Amino acid sequence: MKMLLDIPKIKCGGCAETIQETLGGVTGVSDVQVDIDAKRVALELDPSRTSEEAVRQRLTEAGFPAS
Repeated sequence: MKMLLDIPKIKCGGCAETIQETLGGVTGVSDVQVDIDAKRVALELDPSRTSEEAVRQRLTEAGFPAS
């Protein structure tokens, strides 16, 4: 399942790297792509292994809440 999230706090490459590392550690998440200019993250989510809520929670814990 494709998931697209707006992340208003993305400001730089360091932010993008943190988000990629954070989501890369979530079982069931793959193909994480961060668009710094659009302040958006696209990813593939396997709903049998994780949930949208779990992804949002991990982002919030990393300091990048999705809107």
